[in-house]
Amino acid sequence: MMILDRYFPQWLEEVVAKEVEDIPVQYNNSPYQDFAKARFFGNMLMMHNEKPQHLKDWWFIDYFNHCMYNDVLEKHHNYCTRILLNLQLPNQDGVTHTDSNDKHFTTIIYMASGNSGDLIVGDDTIEFKQGRLVMFNSNIPHKARAPAEGHRITLGAVYPLNNNRNETSKSPKKRPRSTTFV
Repeated sequence: MMILDRYFPQWLEEVVAKEVEDIPVQYNNSPYQDFAKARFFGNMLMMHNEKPQHLKDWWFIDYFNHCMYNDVLEKHHNYCTRILLNLQLPNQDGVTHTDSNDKHFTTIIYMASGNSGDLIVGDDTIEFKQGRLVMFNSNIPHKARAPAEGHRITLGAVYPLNNNRNETSKSPKKRPRSTTFV
């Protein structure tokens, strides 16, 4: 697992935090579509490398993906399986789930807006911090706790790993930002 703080400049974090609050959501988001266990708000921002028509002009998804493809991910296909906007309110705890049963996918959670609602990945608890990126294998069980107040908005992205050993892979560029490996 890798945690990146301050990957994006603070001004960009603040712009995105305001813009995600304007993206329409529906009360139909639940891991495995099990509404009896957990239900909260969401919107699919990208599916199989395509954005929905109503979000074609939202610049951040394209920028985010280019940063992930060219800087953060070590092995990639320049392909995004999905990016889901999750919005939770107090008392809307998530349930433990995986984003893939296949070890060849990476999940990146971008904590876009809010000030609480920890992320639990395996046995690790990661404090919610606006602007934080958390990267882990998609087959690791994880869940999100509800915020104490207000809202918690995250973008959950899933990328296939390039497991072709004959290709060279990029390492993330060294940055003077806070990086924590767990």
